[in-house]
This record gives sequence, C-alpha cells and structure tokens, in this order.
Amino acid sequence: MVAEVLEGEVAASSLRRAVVEVNEARRHPRWSLSETMEVCIQVDTIHEKRGICSTSRFRSNRDDTRCVQTWVLACEFDWLVTARQEV
Repeated sequence: MVAEVLEGEVAASSLRRAVVEVNEARRHPRWSLSETMEVCIQVDTIHEKRGICSTSRFRSNRDDTRCVQTWVLACEFDWLVTARQEV
C-alpha cells in the first residue's frame, strides 16, 4: 500500500502528469501496478474536489479495476515500463 497522496503533492491539472509529479516528489519509487492504480485514484479524487476533470472516462470508471488498470498501462509510466523490461 502506498502512502496517502496529499493535496499539496498535486499541482498539475493533467491526471497523468500529476501522478508523475507525485512519483518524482517521492524520489521515484518503483510502484507496482496496483500501487500506481491507487495513486491515480487518489490524485483523481483530489482533482474532483478541486473541480478539475482531465479525464472523464477515468473518473466515471475508477471503481472498475479493469478500466483503471487499462488506463494506467496505457499511460506507460516509466516505473512500470522498467519493471516489465526486467522480467
């Protein structure tokens, strides 16, 4: 389980960019797929509280694990791509 994402960690209005920024601020941890999914949901929840919706499809499906997983994998986050290459 990844630590809670704090509002102050989220600056970008793009969901993908905000997740990358959180990862960078935390010194590039190599989150697993499930941890990355959790961070994305937390960041989107922060965006929702701020009235930001950079990806309505993600938000409307964030309770669907398969949809969130598909979205995360499509983002090709560096820490996930590196992990797949090492397998």
